[in-house]
Amino acid sequence: MERLLVYWNPKAGGGKSVRVHRLVCSILEAEHLTYTSTERAADAARFAEEGPCTIIAIGGDGTFNFLINHLPLREDVILLPISAGSGNDLARMLHESMNPRSQLLAALRKPQLRSLDVWSVNKRLFLEACGMGFDGMVASKAAALARWFPSPLRYSLTVARRIFTAKSFPARVVADGTEVWNGPLFMASIGNGIFAGGGYKLWPQAQVDDGKMDVLLVGKINLVQRLLYVMLVRSGAHVRLRVTRYFTAKNFELHSSQPLQVHTDGEPMEGQQFRLQHQGRIGCIVTRTF
Repeated sequence: MERLLVYWNPKAGGGKSVRVHRLVCSILEAEHLTYTSTERAADAARFAEEGPCTIIAIGGDGTFNFLINHLPLREDVILLPISAGSGNDLARMLHESMNPRSQLLAALRKPQLRSLDVWSVNKRLFLEACGMGFDGMVASKAAALARWFPSPLRYSLTVARRIFTAKSFPARVVADGTEVWNGPLFMASIGNGIFAGGGYKLWPQAQVDDGKMDVLLVGKINLVQRLLYVMLVRSGAHVRLRVTRYFTAKNFELHSSQPLQVHTDGEPMEGQQFRLQHQGRIGCIVTRTF
């Protein structure tokens, strides 16, 4: 870690990142490591443009999403995510522990370097997940509860409240140049990692460095199937339901005749036409074997 930057979002986790930032800085100083600290993604981008570096990013999935949309995509730009947000799904995928102190100490003492795929949806980059339809709506509605509930609880509350009233939408899906769906779709969820919503195993077979997206499609779904989905999604067993399709792809397109709510790493957006593709890789320090 010859060139080391600490990037942090003071608003992440309802203020948790402020405490974690102090902790990270105290550990780095105790280890006699020289570092620069910033709250500005533009500063992090300039730092990375100057050459190989390690960026310790403190926050949640939204913080990492904002940062990756500013950084150059090079594998000598190495990211070390430290969990200080509400969902922390990327950190959950990469680290053995969800304790920020344990994450940093393990990374300093026994680092494992992996590549991390970076994807785009309509040119917006994301690291962990993109969801359309019901998944996108849940992310949008759950974000409004951030002030009151932690991520897993607000995700669960939103799913419970909306699962039986949400409607399917018309969709045409093309994966790697082949049409794989044309008809009503309840949701389309694309993952680079395993987790979404604060620990739900939405894509149980996903790998962050295989150059493929894990795609979950849920077709028109009746009330009984919706209840089964809610019961099984936490463990990842929902992919065995007959109403779901689960596969990997390098390129993905979804076209709908109506506007859809969509999220990228929990950050909301809207649209009708979406194209997802691989944009590159960055380096990543992990503390978990997978």
